[in-house]
Amino acid sequence: MKFSFYIYISNINTRIVANIEKIAVKKNWLIYIMFYCSVVSLFFAFPSFDAWDASSGRLHSFLLQCESITEFWKENKISNVNYRITVPLLVGIIGGGHTTSIIIRFIVGILLFGLCAKIIYDYTKDRTSAILFSITLALTNPGATSFCEHRGMFDGIAIFLVMLPFYFKNHFLIIFTILLAFFTDERTLVSTGFLLTHGMLNSEKGLGIIRRIFNNYNLSILTGLIIYIFIRYQINVAYGLGLQEVNQLKYGWKFLNQFNNVPVAIWTGLEGFWIVILLNIILLYKNQNFFSGLIFISTIIFLIIMGNSVGDTSRSMLYLFPAVIVGMKQISKKIPNNETRNILILCLIISFIFPSYWVGAKSSIWWQYPMPIQIIRWTFLL
Repeated sequence: MKFSFYIYISNINTRIVANIEKIAVKKNWLIYIMFYCSVVSLFFAFPSFDAWDASSGRLHSFLLQCESITEFWKENKISNVNYRITVPLLVGIIGGGHTTSIIIRFIVGILLFGLCAKIIYDYTKDRTSAILFSITLALTNPGATSFCEHRGMFDGIAIFLVMLPFYFKNHFLIIFTILLAFFTDERTLVSTGFLLTHGMLNSEKGLGIIRRIFNNYNLSILTGLIIYIFIRYQINVAYGLGLQEVNQLKYGWKFLNQFNNVPVAIWTGLEGFWIVILLNIILLYKNQNFFSGLIFISTIIFLIIMGNSVGDTSRSMLYLFPAVIVGMKQISKKIPNNETRNILILCLIISFIFPSYWVGAKSSIWWQYPMPIQIIRWTFLL
């Protein structure tokens, strides 16, 4: 029998959909997918527990913040974590230090899969597409970071918080969650561009450009931004704080020095989900949403430049993830569900093939080892 590559790929597609539909028909499908995606994520990118060092670095700073934010500000006038206070305040209230932060991260990581599945289902009305999306997320760094990053960094929580405004309809909840996101990591400020694009694309048809920009949804986002700036200014005035990255500009622009790592950093941010980004740009152009497209593309470019101007480049690229949700909303409007499934299967396969690599600075690159390799390391190598 003559081999047909097309038939072979079609058979793979059919098998993937058939297996996922077994989960999709279940009554508590969201709970199943949260559990399943968490297992998948941990299998392909397992945390390196042996790399923790609470005596130095970000983790040490985080633990000091948990003890007293104000004392940390008094002793650390220039630090890039000075305004990242959401998690330290929460852990300080609950108690338990690093252990509590790990539990919170794991819970948020699990909830992120459910949240994204619910958002995509609301867009497509197709459980299979929603599950395909969440499994793809589990195979990419935005989905893995909550489980793997335990050095006093909370990108997974920041991403979860900035995703909530895509789901919430209540303006006060939108303001509250976006404010928490800003105080978890200031890179979410740039991700605001994707939320504003989302607001514009989903505003009432026939409105002028000004009313589309300043619709009720976007006003909630901008209100959260204004409140954040006000609070941050008051903290700055009271404690005279600065940012380490701004202080380092006198030594030169890092983007040019670490330019050789930029392509890999960009790819590791979204992996297979870049297909959704490219399709969204095409759809925005074909539907003549030029101003929304300008904000969308400008936010991506700015985040790429800014994110590659700091040392932890792959981490910064995680904040591109809200752009994928914007893209999925437009795809759900213009593309039939069977084709949407095919797009997501392609995203899934690409993300499955590409391991969980991270890059930073000029030449650092490391693999977040899968669970079997971690077990071998701990058993025979360490």
